[in-house]
This record gives sequence, C-alpha cells and structure tokens, in this order.
Amino acid sequence: MTRPSQAQQPGQARQSEPTRPAPSGRAPADDIPPPPEPPEPDEPLPPEPVDEEEMLAEAALPGDADDQRLDPEAVVLKLLADQLGARPLKG
Repeated sequence: MTRPSQAQQPGQARQSEPTRPAPSGRAPADDIPPPPEPPEPDEPLPPEPVDEEEMLAEAALPGDADDQRLDPEAVVLKLLADQLGARPLKG
C-alpha cells in the first residue's frame, strides 16, 4: 500500500530506494581477510623428571628446628592476637 502523495505518476520512473547496509553493519565475510594469528609463545622446557627415590629420601631427612609442626589453632590465635589485638573470650 502506498500513500497517494507517493504514488507513481504515469510516465514517471520509479526511484530506486537507497541500499541499506547489511543488518550486522559488517561487510560480507569473503571481502575481509582473517586477522593474522598471534605468534606462538616460547614454550618452557618440561621439568626434569625427579626420581621417586630422591623425593622419598628428601622427605625422610629431619627438618630444621624452624620447620616444627605447629598446631593450626594456636597459630591462628597468635596471629589474631598479634595482628588484630584479639583476646580470648573469658567464660
């Protein structure tokens, strides 16, 4: 349906409508080359395999005096007291 004011007059050629861009606003994919691939990063060398016996021997060695196992709750309470000034509840 057309408006009477826009109706074609006899003898008058129809004007072509301006072409619209693609709905996505991009040119067809065939016209644009793909972007170059980024260079591959230098891959680090794989770690040297560690002999299982070496690992077991190292684990069996006695640790330094500083490597003592501490009670996790005692460590937390000490950190809370040192860092935040927390005190134990008296009850």
